[in-house]
Amino acid sequence: MINVDGRIIFFVLMALLGSIHYKLLRGSHKKQSKKASVILWLGIVTVPFVALMITMLRIEFIDWLLGAHAGKYHVYIVFIVVFGYPLVLPVYLIIMLLCNSHIKRLFPNDSKVDAKKAQT
Repeated sequence: MINVDGRIIFFVLMALLGSIHYKLLRGSHKKQSKKASVILWLGIVTVPFVALMITMLRIEFIDWLLGAHAGKYHVYIVFIVVFGYPLVLPVYLIIMLLCNSHIKRLFPNDSKVDAKKAQT
């Protein structure tokens, strides 16, 4: 666990949390819930932040495991979140917006379809 690169842990966390976010979003669209946009935007903001925080806390966890032999001065871990979040957020935003448009095509809103049929 100690030798695992932080980037690998971050990408695994993003894939895991992103798949949970996708399933929640897909379920809300399938039920035609009004909460779909809330789930979309809340997940876009929180998933990258949580993944970066867990990646940052991994360093503290390793220090805790090592005990007195650990170097306690990890100033750079704050920069992981401060500089990493603005880099990760646009990428995750684009991916989830594309997923959301795909889900909308899979589960169209029936009220819009019925309104179009009524007009013709």
